[in-house]
Amino acid sequence: MHHLNGVKHDNTASNLIVLCADCHRKEPFHEHMHVKHADAQQINHLRREQQIVSGSDWDSAFKHADPAVHGVLDFCKRKTPVAPEIGYEIFDEKGEVVAELELAWPEEKRGLYLTEIPNVRGWKLMSLNEGLDYFR
Repeated sequence: MHHLNGVKHDNTASNLIVLCADCHRKEPFHEHMHVKHADAQQINHLRREQQIVSGSDWDSAFKHADPAVHGVLDFCKRKTPVAPEIGYEIFDEKGEVVAELELAWPEEKRGLYLTEIPNVRGWKLMSLNEGLDYFR
């Protein structure tokens, strides 16, 4: 529950809004809230299923991406007009998810990951540091 006016003891219906943990931490003065990376990935998975994140535009990228990749997004936006897809899943021939990327440019088969290095043939995958270097 998020208090729209910032007053935590004002629990009137007009002052409350339900937000997911990721959206809540991105509200002003809520930067202290922590969302586990696995939870953020699950939220983005659900967003994609519900077509909340379906396209790839810059506003959506900044809104839904993990704040850890906002620096890469800043550099990227200056270098390329093509915004990445957020929380992109790569499937194998059996239809199973083999990699979850924070940012992905599927047409280029390029992506950025935050956790373990996924083993995906045909894709150029970058860590956060490699992404920062690449888009500078």
